[in-house]
Amino acid sequence: MIRTLTILCFTFHFLIGISAFGQIPNAKKEPIEFKSTRATTLRGDLWLPLKVNTKIPIIIAVHGSGKTDRNDSFILEMVKQYTAKGIGVLTYDKRGVGKSDGTYIGSYSSSMIIYAMDVIAAYDKIKLDHRIDSKKIGVSGISQAGFIIPIVVSILKKDLAFSVVYSGPTVSIYEENVYSDLTGDTNGVPTKNSEAYIKSEMDKHHSAGYDPYPFIEEMTIPSLWVFGSHDKNIPVYQSVIDLETIKKQWNRPFEWKIFENANHSLKKCKTGGSWEKPTPNTTHELVFPYVINWIKTQLHQ
Repeated sequence: MIRTLTILCFTFHFLIGISAFGQIPNAKKEPIEFKSTRATTLRGDLWLPLKVNTKIPIIIAVHGSGKTDRNDSFILEMVKQYTAKGIGVLTYDKRGVGKSDGTYIGSYSSSMIIYAMDVIAAYDKIKLDHRIDSKKIGVSGISQAGFIIPIVVSILKKDLAFSVVYSGPTVSIYEENVYSDLTGDTNGVPTKNSEAYIKSEMDKHHSAGYDPYPFIEEMTIPSLWVFGSHDKNIPVYQSVIDLETIKKQWNRPFEWKIFENANHSLKKCKTGGSWEKPTPNTTHELVFPYVINWIKTQLHQ
């Protein structure tokens, strides 16, 4: 995840149908800012769908790794896809990045708590907007967002309506890095390690550093995890095992979906490694229709 930043932060706007002026069809954009921990002001955009006459459900976009801002390619793709279906999106520049104040704090274990507090600050801001349906606020993001969202949901609990995690692991940062080393994703060079060998080696390692598992156990709202079958960055097989275990043990409303021939950034691929440039370099065409249908189901329950 952390080591595939170049894939996740690929920000050529023409790939997702956004004009040079940063506009998205059927949506209007307005600036937003809010205070987070240590009196840090974060700045971003509030995207609202046009021609909506009722209070609007909204998703807070949660960042992946690196110095990402509101114009991150995957965040903008979420904006395009969600607003087209009547769902607003709040985006913002990560602290210390773009127009947000503060200092960029990297991707350390301790950073995850701060990033979660930033998402909660965004929630506290947007829930007061009279145009927003405060009972239909969700969170959504890719990769490292899978470390952050469980903290947010475990704190806000049922104040949130749902969460969607794209390519987010359930294992610790250390275990994720071990897996990336074993597949070759870390250095962008494929290894000759078999799937069986990788799994046997992973069994020798245990949680170290930040671990989202205990926070996932505390998630009580409908939550969807989306994975690519060829993800060489995180151990999808272990994430599914963990989700199955938690769902059964704690009766959590969890669902997950694996898209075949998709990599960590959920683009169609042959191998899934960071050494491969997907063609076309766009999100798998089945991902967002599936996710949006799931979200709509949660909103109408």
